[in-house]
Amino acid sequence: MGLLSHGAPLSWDEAKLQADHVRKNGIEQFLSVYRKLKDRQNDFLKWGDEVEYFFVKLNDKEKAAKLSLNSTKYLEILNSEEEDPFTKEAIDSLWRPEYASYMIESTPGTPYGHDISNFLEVEESMMKRRRKIKAFLEDNEYLVTLTNFPRLGCRYCSDPPCEPYGPIAKSIFIPDEFINLHPRFEYFNSFPFFLSKAYSLHKEPLQRASVR
Repeated sequence: MGLLSHGAPLSWDEAKLQADHVRKNGIEQFLSVYRKLKDRQNDFLKWGDEVEYFFVKLNDKEKAAKLSLNSTKYLEILNSEEEDPFTKEAIDSLWRPEYASYMIESTPGTPYGHDISNFLEVEESMMKRRRKIKAFLEDNEYLVTLTNFPRLGCRYCSDPPCEPYGPIAKSIFIPDEFINLHPRFEYFNSFPFFLSKAYSLHKEPLQRASVR
């Protein structure tokens, strides 16, 4: 997931009013950075990894597996290290929200280096991050790295149970409670409407493509 900043997203009409300002300042910033760094050479390239997890609760009595909507709670705990001036320089992992309230994302605390031996750090870092978050999980709660939860969209597939047909997602399968509380993710659900406006300016083949 990209950078998340605090603030209220703009509507399409509000964003259009800022278009010229963004273009002008974007070009000025690019030229400033280019002039400053155009002769820079021989930098060591750094890199990292990103792991996305989701939380599942197993109910032994019902013999059921359900999504656990606990990501916000765990993010508050894990991110407290970054806000502490005594620990933020030494943290070995970073934690960020994902679109769903049952998901969380982890990256290394610092980038990996340019040496071939740095590849050996990846698996160890992933295992450390998994151990770290597992220490906070509730009883019968598990951390999963599948592509998706197999029962997503089934009735009452979460803990706590939630109803679909919410005003944000407007979905017959997915409750609004599944969406992360950050305003950015709520506005993701409006993006298809922006697309339909854009495609409506083009010819029929493009309109059909947008429906698929």
